[in-house]
Formats: sequence, C-alpha cells, structure tokens
Amino acid sequence: MDDQLDKRLKEISNNRQFQSIIIFSDVDGTLVDHSTYSPDRSLEAVRKLQQTGIRLVLCSSKTSSELKNLQSILGIEDQPFIAENGAVLYVPVKDVRDPSTDTVLSDYSVDTIERSGEPVYRVVLGDVRGVLLEKIRLTEKETGVCLTTYDDLTNDQVAKETGLGLADAVMAKRRQASQTIVAPLSPLDLKVVSTSLAVSGVHIETGGRFHSASSIHLSKGRAMRLLLRILNRGTSADTGSHLSVALGDAPNDFSMLGCADLSFLVKQHSGAWAPGAGEVDKLILVDGIGPEGWSMAITSLLGRIQQCPDLK
Repeated sequence: MDDQLDKRLKEISNNRQFQSIIIFSDVDGTLVDHSTYSPDRSLEAVRKLQQTGIRLVLCSSKTSSELKNLQSILGIEDQPFIAENGAVLYVPVKDVRDPSTDTVLSDYSVDTIERSGEPVYRVVLGDVRGVLLEKIRLTEKETGVCLTTYDDLTNDQVAKETGLGLADAVMAKRRQASQTIVAPLSPLDLKVVSTSLAVSGVHIETGGRFHSASSIHLSKGRAMRLLLRILNRGTSADTGSHLSVALGDAPNDFSMLGCADLSFLVKQHSGAWAPGAGEVDKLILVDGIGPEGWSMAITSLLGRIQQCPDLK
C-alpha cells in the first residue's frame, strides 16, 4: 500500500494544488465492523482527522437516521453525508448557496430541516421509496424471482437478518429513496432482475451484505461529485480546490472510489478484496479488513500529508 500511495501522491502533487482535503467513506465493512457495526477500531484515526481539520463525509447504503446516529458517535455532526447509496444527500446550510438560485441543485427536490438547532438541506436525488417498491413488485411478477425487501419484514425480522439491535433496525427501515433487497440472488437471478428493473429506470448495486435498488442514474459516485460541486460553490469542476479521498470495501463503492483523486479498498470480512476491484483505475489495495484497514489507510495518508506541504 505504501508504495502505491507514494506514487499516487506524487502524481497528484505534480499536477494540481489543493486548498483542503475531504474524505468520503463507506460505513459497513469499512469504517465500522461488518458483524458488530462497531466503529471502535477506527475511532483513533477519526480523531486524528478531526485534529488536522480534515472533513469526513459518510457515504453509505444506510439511512439518514442511521448516519445521523453514527455522526453523533464520531463527533462529526456538522459534516455533510450521503445516504442510501447516493439517493439522499444532507448538507449544512452554511455549505450551500441559496438552493432556489444555485444551478447545482435546481434539478433536485430540496427541503430544509433542523439538526441540533442548525439548518440542513435535504436533497432527494431519485424516485421515492414507494415508487421503487411498485417497480420491484412488477419485476417479481415478470421474472418469478423473489425480491424480499425491508418493507416485507417486521422490525424484529430486520434485526435478525442484519444482527442490528431493534432500535437500529427501526432506523434501517426508514428509507426515503431506495429499497434494500434481502432475498439471496444467484448471479443468474441478479442478471435477470437487473435487466428487468433497468427497463423501469431502476438499478441494483451489491453491498457487503444485501442488494440496494434505486433510480438508475444514482450512485455514490454521482452524489459525491454533486457534493464536491456544492462545496466548491457550484463551479463546473468536479473536484476544484478539494483533494478528494475515498475508502470502501464493496462493489457498490466502486463509483465513489473511481471519482476520487485518491482511493483505497480495504478487505471485506472474508479476508479478500471485493471482486471487480481491477475495474477501478489507480485503486490502492489495503491489506487490512474493514476498520483495521481503514485506520491503516488514514494513518498512512496523514503521515504523508505532514511531509508534503502541497497536500495540506
């Protein structure tokens, strides 16, 4: 990993200058443990980011309720986050120009909510949950493939399927613009279902545990690019003054990893890297599982940032 990181940082520093660094991170199986959902093994590295003033943006298939809770645990409640695999974006008002006049947000549904007394913009990027469920039900009838979703399960059943506590299972079901498919799908079933759903404008992404369905144009990478444009005050450049860093573990992270200036793939809980990793250009493979690998990558990055003034 270190040699790959040194080479990539040299390429970046030779070609561009940055005013700040922003880190986008997957959650389950990356920042938190796949089985226990605990962030304990990554907390020290998170604290180091806070001490250096580097922003940490959670980018996950989790719901906004789940991510708000995790932000509170990590102490990053003032940061933006991307929920439901890129279907929903939350941005503090202080980071956004007036959404009624900002062309970056003009194509999306935007409303204002409050969090800890501070106004936050909620941006919904695709079809809402109910519309997606209708399309999934139609695909079930057309293909004969069972597509059980969280909507089909009770809170207790979701807790059992995921290993979450009951309160966390309730939050996991609070989806706004995506559907979690918990039914196991063979490669053939996944191909058949994906083809059918695509006709109705829906796509499926594979995570570390389940599949997620959302509007076909959505992805973590697309939401990441949108957020970077917002943070750069609507400039046309995707990354502008920010050095973008991304960390993930699963195929549904590849779009995010492919968009970043610097990207890391940690090993999945099986001890192997996700299949298809070779499709992502200039990806740095981390020889560590989940939060252990996450902490390794962050620690190595921070060490090099201290030695390279152009990247501070």
